[in-house]
Amino acid sequence: MFTGAPGNKTAVPGTGMPPVPVVYSVNKISGTVTPIETTTGAAGRAISVGYRPRVIAITPDGTTAYVANKDDTVTPIAIATNRPGKPIRVGGAPYGVAITPDGTTVYVANPARTR
Repeated sequence: MFTGAPGNKTAVPGTGMPPVPVVYSVNKISGTVTPIETTTGAAGRAISVGYRPRVIAITPDGTTAYVANKDDTVTPIAIATNRPGKPIRVGGAPYGVAITPDGTTVYVANPARTR
């Protein structure tokens, strides 16, 4: 599920589940993702992910977030530490990320583009 103004989308892990303690907001201009405490509304330290992050998806078990960036990469974030992993080059300026219900496969949508 995504909420928020265009360019700042908030992913809620475990959609359909009880409220979660933290949501993540994608910040397109700064190239970061910000964790936000749902009980207080307090923003945590921004996490650098890549050029123009677009969307975020969180694994069903809540352990990893995957952020699609306009620079042809997807950046994994370890939820427990809020640390980004090594960006994964996927090409095609990814614009969508989906994770299977069992969390074993991540799909990335890459729109066609010309240069």
